[in-house]
Amino acid sequence: CGDSFSFNASRYSPEQLTAANHHYELMPEAETTLIIDYKQAGIGSNSCGPELDEKYEIPREYKNKFKIVF
Repeated sequence: CGDSFSFNASRYSPEQLTAANHHYELMPEAETTLIIDYKQAGIGSNSCGPELDEKYEIPREYKNKFKIVF
């Protein structure tokens, strides 16, 4: 695990993906959308169950560096 992360590069924006009901409604955009997921919180938000245990919380602010080379 360590400093691992996941990413997604897409010709479709998150808004377009959310709005489309069928794949044929998607139109590739001129830009590429890059989404980088460095951290994810565990399950539990206290909205309909127990609060997330403090050891699984993500700090509100943190720093990381990415280098993108084309």
